[in-house]
Amino acid sequence: MKIFLDSANLAEIQYWNELGVISGVTTNIKLLSEQNVADYRDHLTKIANIVNHPVSFELQEDDYNNMINMAVEISNWHRMMVVKVPMWPSGIGLKLLRDLKDLNVRTNTTWVTSITQAVMALHAGTNYISYFWSRANKNGINAFSDVQSLHYFLKDKFYKCLIIGASIHNEEEFKNAFKAGADIVTVSGKVLQEILNNKATLLIQKEREEYY
Repeated sequence: MKIFLDSANLAEIQYWNELGVISGVTTNIKLLSEQNVADYRDHLTKIANIVNHPVSFELQEDDYNNMINMAVEISNWHRMMVVKVPMWPSGIGLKLLRDLKDLNVRTNTTWVTSITQAVMALHAGTNYISYFWSRANKNGINAFSDVQSLHYFLKDKFYKCLIIGASIHNEEEFKNAFKAGADIVTVSGKVLQEILNNKATLLIQKEREEYY
């Protein structure tokens, strides 16, 4: 079980990395814009150097040739870079996955909200499947059941693809994703801090402070 931090904030990434909590980072243009990042390559290289673990960066939909060229470029920024390919309704993401596999570019399929989408991405050659846990549940899909079934499917068929419980919004979703068989969860620093601030733990701390 591993934790990927969903962030583009260098200080936040450094903090959780130094605590030994995270084993990777996922990010996108929205998160980078919140940090006023202009040079994506420089910033993502800094992130990869901090964590020395996989760093996933999401592609933007564009002309197919531009996207595949950009994906190859991203993969060359740092040996830890992974290209996030959305599950676009057009299906172009699946074609990208297939062609990037032939180019030995590691991919992380994102926006996945059903086990059937996950299986399609798997057959297209993805290395990671980011199942959007919270989004799936909000749309009446049983995320726990989907991830659990996918876990057993991958285990039985000896696939090396890893399941990411993505879009995790709280500790309960965090726990359930792992219980269902996710190999990794992606969470914000806010959720990680909320887990540390468990009410029972805070009560124990208060009792100890009173005792001493």
